[in-house]
Amino acid sequence: MSFLATLSPGSITHPPGHCPTLVNGLDGRQDCIFVLVSLLARQRRSIRFLQSIIVDAHMAASRQNLRTGVQIVLGIAIIVLSYFLYRAITEPYERIERQQELTEQTRERMSNIRTALVDYEGDSASFPDSLDTLRVHIERDSLLRSAQDSIFGGPLNLDSLFFSPRTGNRFLYTVSDTGKVETYLLEDPDTDDKIGTLTGDPTQTNVASWE
Repeated sequence: MSFLATLSPGSITHPPGHCPTLVNGLDGRQDCIFVLVSLLARQRRSIRFLQSIIVDAHMAASRQNLRTGVQIVLGIAIIVLSYFLYRAITEPYERIERQQELTEQTRERMSNIRTALVDYEGDSASFPDSLDTLRVHIERDSLLRSAQDSIFGGPLNLDSLFFSPRTGNRFLYTVSDTGKVETYLLEDPDTDDKIGTLTGDPTQTNVASWE
């Protein structure tokens, strides 16, 4: 066994860090070596302790960052899913409302055409052979031009009056004079809505399918 192995902290009577020249007749440099080794061991333990604290703090920070990241991702996911859920609920109703609005606009235009047809028939004792002829009549008739609010319920736009608001297709108009009474049929090209008849039945003249 070496000499250093036989040393113990109790055999050193001088303060730590102080190296006497002789202790109990031994060379003081050996005691200094023991002191330095002890100090290094303490420093090593302190360093390991600090390292463990740093590692624990880093792990805690990592866990906190992970939780924060997960919360952010979940928050974004909730917002996105809420948006798609909202659109899934509202879009069908919006489409239905839009279709109802277009239906009302279409029927309003057809009703206005019917009003003009009745006025034309009152002046000419017959219905016009085309919608273009009816347009000329509206443009030339002073009463129809000046009293549109009272006759049609509002101003007319002749550029759009004869077209369906759904697709922009022109309304279908046919005149029949094969029966005892001349009749006409005004049809919406995009739906089954229609006004009048081609059967010659006078009771169906000017009658709208939705009324």
